[in-house]
Amino acid sequence: KKELDSLYKAYAQARHDTIRIELLMEIRNYYINSYPDSTIAIGKRMYAIVAGSHYEAGKIDALNSLGIGYYTKGEKAKGIDYMQQALAIAEKSRKKRKLASCYSILGNVYDKGGNFVLALEYYQKAVKIYEELKIKYSLAITLSNIGILYTQQTDYEKALIYIKKALTIQKELHDTQGIVYS
Repeated sequence: KKELDSLYKAYAQARHDTIRIELLMEIRNYYINSYPDSTIAIGKRMYAIVAGSHYEAGKIDALNSLGIGYYTKGEKAKGIDYMQQALAIAEKSRKKRKLASCYSILGNVYDKGGNFVLALEYYQKAVKIYEELKIKYSLAITLSNIGILYTQQTDYEKALIYIKKALTIQKELHDTQGIVYS
């Protein structure tokens, strides 16, 4: 609560849109898994800030926030539509880190929806970019997600390959939570 209050206070005092969006993303992360209405409200606030601007990264974050919120709330088609809009902007703007994030988010969505083929396709696209950009933390998470995906398909040999790759990176990063998870 104390951290969240500090973030709201910093948001109220922020003068630049990029800083305001970053702070809203931090605030959103407190709500994202359990409070879809709050996630949607923050996504709307973010989009209102960036709608008329050329701040593509902010638009991607806002649309993904809306998508995750609606998807979590149970409005799956609406959520996926927002995520696809975010993906289209990321592809057009060539913001590789944001593009990888969009792929990863959509991989999670299709994994939860039981669509193995699309989930794997999006996860593999994310892995390729994370490897290229050397973003190890996100790479490890995505590799682990692929391992889980293969576990759900009872392809334990492939699952083990991906989870071991993730574990190697997590050990290198001293990511204790990731290590325990893997």
